[in-house]
Amino acid sequence: MVGKYLGSQAYRFYERDILDLGKDYSLTEFFEQLFNYVFPPDFQMLQCQWFLECRQEGKQSVRDYLR
Repeated sequence: MVGKYLGSQAYRFYERDILDLGKDYSLTEFFEQLFNYVFPPDFQMLQCQWFLECRQEGKQSVRDYLR
């Protein structure tokens, strides 16, 4: 049922794991496995590193920085 809402890589995962192999995932497990299938293994680590390296230059307030 969820397959009609998926496209590209997500649908390939659904087709392989759910339709072909008949795996029975809970919704949480499905989304975790889908994430692992679509994104590279170090994706979360790279996002965390990118976030930690973000800096606001100068002494501007957040409001002024966003303007």
